[in-house]
Amino acid sequence: DEAIKRRFNLVTFTVTIPEDERDIELEAKLVPEWPGILAWMVAGCLQWQRGGLSPPEAVTTATKEYLDQEDTVSRWIEDVCIIGKNEEETSKHLFSSWETWCQERGEYVGSSKRLFQKLESLGYAHSRNETARGFVGIGVPKLSERKA
Repeated sequence: DEAIKRRFNLVTFTVTIPEDERDIELEAKLVPEWPGILAWMVAGCLQWQRGGLSPPEAVTTATKEYLDQEDTVSRWIEDVCIIGKNEEETSKHLFSSWETWCQERGEYVGSSKRLFQKLESLGYAHSRNETARGFVGIGVPKLSERKA
């Protein structure tokens, strides 16, 4: 959800030190540096408190790519759903389509409430008629019409 997205920063480690170049005595060598390391950490914390966190572009890009990959609802919408102002679908059919899609991919299904909250956060409006509740702007094809 949005609260997690605001707090999440992915730092990728793209360099692996070859085993024969690793310093197995590094920890012992850093012991005399502990006061300087602590001072550096405190200064960084104070700077963060004054101005906030300004992650580098590599971190923001990696974080966005990761969160996009983990946004299963958006992937389901892209893979399966029909989007348009004239589309309207029942909550029951939306959740059934979502559940099937998740099961086929080994994804976590979760509750219908979680799915519907996500649809709301993406801007899809609730609809209600005499027989069912649903959403406007999104639809799912019948099982026989689904994309392969």
